[in-house]
Amino acid sequence: MNSLSAEGISFGYQPGKQVLSGLHLEVPQGSFTTLLGPNGSGKSTLLRILAGALTPLEGTVRIFGRRLAEIPPPERARMVAVLPQENRLIFPFTAREVVLMGRSPHLGFLGIPGTADLKIVEEAMHFTHILEFAGRIVLDLSAGERQRVFLARALAQSPRILLLDEPTAFLDLAHQVRFLTLLERLHRERGITTLAVSHDLTLAGRHGHHLILLHRGQVAAQGTPEEVLREDILSQVYGVPIRVHADPAGGGRFVHPAPS
Repeated sequence: MNSLSAEGISFGYQPGKQVLSGLHLEVPQGSFTTLLGPNGSGKSTLLRILAGALTPLEGTVRIFGRRLAEIPPPERARMVAVLPQENRLIFPFTAREVVLMGRSPHLGFLGIPGTADLKIVEEAMHFTHILEFAGRIVLDLSAGERQRVFLARALAQSPRILLLDEPTAFLDLAHQVRFLTLLERLHRERGITTLAVSHDLTLAGRHGHHLILLHRGQVAAQGTPEEVLREDILSQVYGVPIRVHADPAGGGRFVHPAPS
């Protein structure tokens, strides 16, 4: 069964200029899927459509077989958590307060968290290794620490699906690897379906189990890293010669432009 599917999705921000055109894709249940593609291929737009933040001009999005448009927003918020590329906070919330915001879809009319809610928040903070700065103001944390706080907030929603838009875009290489390793552990231990947008083909091949490659608003390839990260496919999509080398230690595939 697929956690997410898109059937014939078309979308454009301006009349006559489509970002997505007749797109079809499937995200297997419990998979760690990475969404790849050049700039302007429609990755972030597609993620927003799958999250319900944008309505496609044509086509249907389904979550566990149900039409997304027919799922009430409160129920949708309990099923799908979204980690956007940038999380902008204006007020000086502590890390614990930010994570507690993730429980909002589950709280009653008064919005008062109970013992079970506080336990879920504590578990999310423990999982993402942020308990040590639970009382610190999020605005004072490093980029890597803030990203773990927002991941903990998403986990506090107790979602079945996690959508992430370039979650490592503003992190250095060390923090990128740590964050993706954390996502892999999340997928492995909790079975949450994870779909993450990424620009880094090598990191995607190392950490993603299922890849979807977009090109000009359509799916150019989807499948395992071995099926998608191929020189012929990547060279055509990115418009430059690409070389792919398998890691002899079994750690994925290295992708880089071919020497001129």
